Amino acid sequence: MFDDEVFIGGENSFNLFTVRKNTNAVSEEERSRLNVIGQYHLGEYVNVFKHGSLVMYMPDPDVNMIEQLPPLEPRDLPNLERNPSRDSLQMDKKEEAKEEDFHSSSALKRKLIYGTVNGSVGVIASLTKSQFDFLYKIQKALAKNVKFIGGFSHAKYRMFSSDSSKKDAHNFVDGDLIEFFLTLSPDKMTQIANECSVSVDYLVKQIDDLARIK
Repeated sequence: MFDDEVFIGGENSFNLFTVRKNTNAVSEEERSRLNVIGQYHLGEYVNVFKHGSLVMYMPDPDVNMIEQLPPLEPRDLPNLERNPSRDSLQMDKKEEAKEEDFHSSSALKRKLIYGTVNGSVGVIASLTKSQFDFLYKIQKALAKNVKFIGGFSHAKYRMFSSDSSKKDAHNFVDGDLIEFFLTLSPDKMTQIANECSVSVDYLVKQIDDLARIK
């Protein structure tokens, strides 16, 4: 269970699924049903979910640094420019923090550890919409431009498949595939970064930060 509304489960076809309470339904019968919001083929049978983390988090050094700094004088402030049309302070876009950033340990607030019958351990995290859209764009670029052993299609492998139905994976992002970006050649990294409309350095930093949040 991620929260009071969203639940996650595994089944014997090695799939994961997420469901949400139908709290806005009119009738009691409809409210008692759970709506499927995500499906994904993991490839292993999950037999335990636990709230927690695989690592011990240290205090964010940047946060500590900010807390210890003395108050800024007006001469120390960056050159800010007021935009009358938006009535907000703007800085150079390159310096702005993006909503999908994974810099701090608080970037992923809800995480579950899972274990499988084969002894594997993994992490499932809840993402914001901006984080999901960002990672999904990377996943699509990687699946399109990287050739995998045996010529397997990533989309077909991660397809939710059971005895009764087959459906494309949705509302899940493959963390293993995302981290695979860090093993690519510089030329291939540049190609993926260009498709995602970001720099290679930014992409490497975000994925490296994401890999540490476990």
